[in-house]
Amino acid sequence: MWDKVIRFLKPPVFEDDEEKTRVVAMLNAALVVLFLVTFVGSTAMIVLEPGEWIFNLAFGVILCVIIAWLWFIVRKGRTQIVGMLLSFVLWLSITALVYFSESGLRGSSFTGYFLVVALAGLLLSNRGVLIFGTMSVLAVVGFYIAEVNALIPVSLPPQARLVDLIVLSITIG
Repeated sequence: MWDKVIRFLKPPVFEDDEEKTRVVAMLNAALVVLFLVTFVGSTAMIVLEPGEWIFNLAFGVILCVIIAWLWFIVRKGRTQIVGMLLSFVLWLSITALVYFSESGLRGSSFTGYFLVVALAGLLLSNRGVLIFGTMSVLAVVGFYIAEVNALIPVSLPPQARLVDLIVLSITIG
């Protein structure tokens, strides 16, 4: 049985294009791991935060469906579009998690922007890294402005500090 699962999850090989085979293998591994992490993480969050089960269920299901869809596309060798879409979907997911969390920039969700930039670096060109790095810094700046002006609810600490904005922007940048 495990042989069938492994064969099913194994990335395709493109005999005529070694680079495409390498990128597809990397994307395949990333998508399988992200699917498992999303599934397990969403399930754990449903159990651990029963008051937020609708959000956690919807978030997990939507993200798992998108990741599965991207997995099927990458198997056709469409590496560039899957790399861009995966980076964007992860960036959007992190942004949603930061927005809906009660801890804002001091929560753990925002650190996902590092994953987005690193993944863009592995899957896309230098331009992709610059685009997703800039988007991540702009998101941090936007959250900082929203927290300072009390546009989004944040429970701990009561107000964002300018030093938080600078440290996060420099680190992500």
